[in-house]
Amino acid sequence: MRIFKSYLTKKKIKFIDLSNTIKYYGKYTLDGDSHPNSETNKLMAKYLLQKMKLKEQKN
Repeated sequence: MRIFKSYLTKKKIKFIDLSNTIKYYGKYTLDGDSHPNSETNKLMAKYLLQKMKLKEQKN
């Protein structure tokens, strides 16, 4: 993840870092897999929408 964020920054590509929003374990992951499940995706979408609204209000 660090290399990817470094690449985006170097290329001046804007991004919102959600990597530390939720610690992926147990109820936040797919069974037998470390990827986020549908509920986690919903939480992340809500969080992202809030961040976008806050940024919009500042502009």
